[in-house]
This record gives sequence, C-alpha cells and structure tokens, in this order.
Amino acid sequence: MTVPNPQVLKDDLAFKAGVTKGIANMSGNAVTQAMVAVDLTVGRRLDLGGRRLSGALNVAYTITVPHTAGAGGVTAQAVASQIKTAIVSTTPAQLTAKIIKALTDQGQGALANGVTVDTKSEPTATVVGTYETTDAFGHPRTITAVRAAVLAAAAALGMRSCGP
Repeated sequence: MTVPNPQVLKDDLAFKAGVTKGIANMSGNAVTQAMVAVDLTVGRRLDLGGRRLSGALNVAYTITVPHTAGAGGVTAQAVASQIKTAIVSTTPAQLTAKIIKALTDQGQGALANGVTVDTKSEPTATVVGTYETTDAFGHPRTITAVRAAVLAAAAALGMRSCGP
C-alpha cells in the first residue's frame, strides 16, 4: 500500500481502524470488523534506478472465523471458503476504494488522501481445531487445539509429579 507518511500512519489507530474495516468489507457479508486483525509495517521499495522510495506500508491481516460462524448447517470452513473467494475477486483498486470509504465514513477522510493499494497476495486459509468440553461446573465450552494441547501437557506433568 502506498501512503503519504508511512512512519506516522502505521501507528495511527484511526487509520488502522479504517484499513481493518476496509478489509472486512472486502471479505464479504460474513466478516465483521471484530474478526479482522491488522498489522501495519513500514516497507521500502526500489525503483528501476535503485533509489529507495518511501511511502510503502505493508498490511498483513488475519480473519478469524469462529467455529459457530456457519448458520443453518453451514460449516466455518465453508464460510472461510466464501471469504477467500470474496478476497480473491477483489482488485487492488476495489480494496483501495473500500479503505477510503471506511476512513471517510468514520470521519477520517484526510487520512485517505494518497492511499493506494498496489498489490494483493493470494490469501491462505488455516483451520484451527476446536474441542467441545465442560468446565468444572459441567457447563459446555469450546477450546482451541492449542489450548487443549497445553492443558493436556499440564495434566501429564501434574500426573507425573503425583507419582510414588
């Protein structure tokens, strides 16, 4: 993404919120702004003459789809596939327009001046397993595969220390 002042905008919370909303809007109706996490870093690009140009801001984002996202029997994996299709079909110019609209809608139109999405990478989808379990009071709850592994390791260590 090309921006007028990447050093300032990478830390600007209003700008980050606008980019986040623009990405959520690009990703389809199933995605809310709360599902999108954005990381902004200053990048540099070389022109053909080898001079360093400023103005590049790299945008990395993660969209988290809850396992309960699919309503009416639609799985979270199917929702993730719909999101990926929406992202792939969006051009850099369309994403630029969505980010500018998001910034303008939140009253930050001045931050949108000079913002251009130059390229967009193919998204990858990663499925993180979840497990249904109950808490100490018998209430159902869902935990992720990572937390399940940590709890299993802690239980194994606890059992080992209880030995003879």
